[in-house]
Amino acid sequence: MAKAFLIKGEKFTMHGNDYEINEETASGTFKVQNLTNQVEVIFSRKQLVNNLIEGKLKFERVGKNTEGIHVKTPVFDDVSELPEQYAKEMRFRFKAIEPLLVIGEGESLNPYIMKRLEELKNKGEKGVSRASLYRWLKAYRESEGEMYSLVSSFHNCGPKDNNLQREVEIIIDHMIEKHYMKAERTTIETLHLLIYNHIDEENKNREVDDRLKHPSISTVRRRVKTKDLYEVEKKRKGKLAAFNKHGYVTLQEKPKYPLQRVEADHTRLDIFLVDDETRLPLGRPYITKLIDCFTGYPLGMYIGFEHSSYTTIMHAMKHAFFPKTYLKDKYPSIKNDWVAYGIPENLIVDCGKDFKSNHLADACKEFGINLIHCPPRKPWWKGVIERHFRTQNQQLIHQSFGTTFSNVLDKGEYNPKKHAVIGFKRFLEIYHKWVVDVYGMKKHDGVKGVPSLLWEKSFKDMPLPGFPKSSLDWTIKLMKMGHGTIQNTGIRYQYLFYQSLELKSLGKRLSKGQKVKFKYDPTNLGKIYVWDEKHNRYIEVYCGDQEYSQGLNEYTHKIIIKYARKDVNEVDMSALAAAKASIIHMLEEEKEQTLTKKLQYSRVKGTGSNVELDGKVEENKEKPATSSFQESFSKQEEVSKVHKEIQLFEDDENDWGYVDAR
Repeated sequence: MAKAFLIKGEKFTMHGNDYEINEETASGTFKVQNLTNQVEVIFSRKQLVNNLIEGKLKFERVGKNTEGIHVKTPVFDDVSELPEQYAKEMRFRFKAIEPLLVIGEGESLNPYIMKRLEELKNKGEKGVSRASLYRWLKAYRESEGEMYSLVSSFHNCGPKDNNLQREVEIIIDHMIEKHYMKAERTTIETLHLLIYNHIDEENKNREVDDRLKHPSISTVRRRVKTKDLYEVEKKRKGKLAAFNKHGYVTLQEKPKYPLQRVEADHTRLDIFLVDDETRLPLGRPYITKLIDCFTGYPLGMYIGFEHSSYTTIMHAMKHAFFPKTYLKDKYPSIKNDWVAYGIPENLIVDCGKDFKSNHLADACKEFGINLIHCPPRKPWWKGVIERHFRTQNQQLIHQSFGTTFSNVLDKGEYNPKKHAVIGFKRFLEIYHKWVVDVYGMKKHDGVKGVPSLLWEKSFKDMPLPGFPKSSLDWTIKLMKMGHGTIQNTGIRYQYLFYQSLELKSLGKRLSKGQKVKFKYDPTNLGKIYVWDEKHNRYIEVYCGDQEYSQGLNEYTHKIIIKYARKDVNEVDMSALAAAKASIIHMLEEEKEQTLTKKLQYSRVKGTGSNVELDGKVEENKEKPATSSFQESFSKQEEVSKVHKEIQLFEDDENDWGYVDAR
């Protein structure tokens, strides 16, 4: 994916006007030419970055499938919203040219092209010519690495019904997981026959014009090849054989420049925090963090009370991509700048379920990030982030009131519940100060220098790290994706209804039962973003019940659904609203009894660093509701039931893959 840099010649659109950067002055401001009236204006770096973050500025994106007079923009922003046949074509073309991308501009391409053609032919890929590879490679390079340049004739591809093809894809994935990825080594031919038979059985209950099409054996073979080679080998032949064949030896190579290698991981902090208002203990928070391996400087983080998931990764990545322009205004006590930010080339993660999600893989592909999974149970492959977590415990966490200590033998008579005095907001300030004024300014043996100085020295004679070219890249692309149909009441997702005039207009253009794609922020179910294929844009659609949904996180909503469901297929919205207020009220009363319940309380409230750093107030401050729904139980039975439902919910294996609106 192309990145934008604040350098001479970079073009952008802001507040409806087209601009081009003429020069950067010594004071860190930019002389910018208005391309419409040719007037020169002055902007500071902070002004431009803040406008980008707020969605008011978009940088030019060039190459195929773009339009515009002064500043080119793509005809569609998010390739994840492409019709399936175009998305598959785009992925195939990228995979075909991927080995050719490392070839220098001055080298002769022909021998590499011919070798690649032979490789594709041996893999059963037909219909790819020498001219095609030249054309795809040229389009990709001219667009500066944009995936949309590999989509053909997108201007002529109107909305189409992809439900049948999508169902076949789901069946193929399911059958591969069930029959191919196991010790009994099923052949591709046998797998194809099993899929063929499964679709036959499925078609028996369908009308003639609604029957699924059978995939070819080459389609099945290609799908198998897209699976993680390590995971396939491990399930078919065992861990040792998998590691011997697909070992990650190159991961140990040291990076040569910033953002070349970034490691990410989660950990639970050894400290109890208290509620900023009530001063009652909340529990131990989790942290998700990204760190640059060349300089040792942290890129970004997320601190909250929910278990690690794609949601926590999403917020940590968003924080890492942003310049930290909020720092001095929000925390005046901090003396230095948080200098590190940017999009990594390689993101090193473990094989946890949250790091293996479809959402993370898609987000990394969109941002041009090479996502690399370390071998299971080998934490030393992510040595930088592991050492950093150990350092933060020793230098910060274990020096604080409320620490639990990593080693239970170190506790002695220390009671973390009794000594928990640090509020969540205050802890965020302390943590920022430690990262910026302490850790970033100390010499570290691992990187042989001071992280902040290494970062600044690396960019002394080159532009600072680039940004995604529009705010859409920051936000919507990192959200979770769902699918649903537009009914008279709008889109229904997890018993919530989303409706608007634009959505009604979109629904009228679609055939009956045709699904649309939408994205949503799991930390705020107050609105969703629905993809309009015809106009290649997102439609912002609000939930009909804003009082209930605004600032409501997905975790809390699922607990409330379990608690308020009248039967398996029906949820009463009045009971739902009463349940939400009731749960918060009861957890407040229970906070003093057990630390487990206090942690659940903070998760239900949605306490997290994203809320605090974004300056949003998303905590639920509704007064406890009184209704027949509550009065039907005694207080003791109510509390017991709530915690039982929460525990059942937490025991589930959360699937952070794609979801359908229900």
